[in-house]
Amino acid sequence: MEFPAFLGGRALDNLKGQVRDYLDVINIGQLPQPAYPEQFDAKMDCPERPWADRFLLIASTPRSGSHYLGHMLGATGECGVPLEYLHGFNKRYWIRRFKVTQMEDLFAEIVRRRTSANGTFTLKAHWGQFRKHIDDLDTLTRGVGFEKVLWIVRRDQLGQAVSRVIAQQTKAWISGAKRIAHERFDYDEIVKSAESARKANQGWHGYIAGLPSGSSMKVVFEDLLSDSRVCDDLQSFLGLLERPRPAERTRRQGNSLNAEWKERFASEVRDDHTWILDPPDWA
Repeated sequence: MEFPAFLGGRALDNLKGQVRDYLDVINIGQLPQPAYPEQFDAKMDCPERPWADRFLLIASTPRSGSHYLGHMLGATGECGVPLEYLHGFNKRYWIRRFKVTQMEDLFAEIVRRRTSANGTFTLKAHWGQFRKHIDDLDTLTRGVGFEKVLWIVRRDQLGQAVSRVIAQQTKAWISGAKRIAHERFDYDEIVKSAESARKANQGWHGYIAGLPSGSSMKVVFEDLLSDSRVCDDLQSFLGLLERPRPAERTRRQGNSLNAEWKERFASEVRDDHTWILDPPDWA
């Protein structure tokens, strides 16, 4: 498809994006099934509100435990429905539901329906998703901005990288999802995944460093699983009436295969990749 010559830069990119969005809606029956189709269902909505009074952000990377944390917070009934509302692939499914294509309009429709009764909306976002909209946050939140940021990280860099590669290969991104392909150990892909997470966390570190003091909290996934005091800290930091606790619908996906891959990687690790075996500076 050709576009008028007078269009250029961001205007052209926006027009191309809108055309792709419309085509996606037309062909949506041919698209792959999303990893978590229930997230688009009206059954997950809260009673509709004009707007949110405060916005929370779960700053994450793939396989960092953010899905687990999001369901913990959602189960309190005080944090809205924390999901990846800026996920590029998922945008087309929101378009199908709300019949609008601009991100600002889509986000508005989501906020009205996924804000809890206390006026709180929570966005979960990986760095790549968030970075694309970092200049539009004031517009998306209508000037409210993100009051609190939870930065979730993993101490086990290798475990996170292995988990991501297995999910990418099998397309099973959440517990209970059907695996549609077999997994295969790939040393280079594990390195690539670890490097990607490191770069993303460096991005989050830079963003959070510019926030007002006391507006962010680092959550280490391994501690969230093993130390009940982390739940106390979350309750205090977010000012919740109910103490967060693990949601029944969410289970850890790691199994013996993850352990086998970690052991194999450690036995084959090259000198320039030994950093993957150690905890990162930010955890």
